[in-house]
Amino acid sequence: MRTGLEVSQRALEMFNEREKYAYLYGAKGELGTEEFIRYMFKQYPAYFSKYSAEQLEQIVEYSKGKILYDCSGFVCHCAGIGTSYSGKLMAECTKQTTDVKEAQAGWLAWKQGHVGIDRGDGTFLHMYKELETIVADRFSNYDWQKQGRLKGVDYSYEDEQEVNKVITHTVQKGETLWKIATKYYGKGNLYTKIVDINKLKDTTINVGQVLVISK
Repeated sequence: MRTGLEVSQRALEMFNEREKYAYLYGAKGELGTEEFIRYMFKQYPAYFSKYSAEQLEQIVEYSKGKILYDCSGFVCHCAGIGTSYSGKLMAECTKQTTDVKEAQAGWLAWKQGHVGIDRGDGTFLHMYKELETIVADRFSNYDWQKQGRLKGVDYSYEDEQEVNKVITHTVQKGETLWKIATKYYGKGNLYTKIVDINKLKDTTINVGQVLVISK
């Protein structure tokens, strides 16, 4: 089972060799022979009807000899999971969010009918239309609707990071240890935890002082 970081890394490796790949609706990693490409035209006539005869020939020429994926095929290959379609990939995510900032490397990026892979640095990789290969872009330039942890990918290291994350608090004017403990622990009388963690000699705190709340 790959980790989210490995999913992101695999996507980047493919991007760095993107001349080898081409998008083709319905493709899941097949070699782009002319026979296969024209077979896909016949398999999905409603989709390919948007192209003129001339454009279809351009797709054949562009795609020949390359490894072909559609958006979900690309994601599934990078994740090392069985092939699926975009809606099912999102529906089966073990955790979902609409907050881009919450997601990390290797998460699924989703909008209706399309998916990509989060790089964890504000960018993503995806394959989205014929006559194109793997494309990199920023989240700020694209209208993703949700993100999620892909089923079949190991994200346990993220949970471990969350558990071990150090939370700090900068003391503001008028605050006491009791008030700070109430804010973070729900009970003011737990201020002794803050005293112990920070090895304070007494309960005196100063404005601007940074306190470790938990480790």
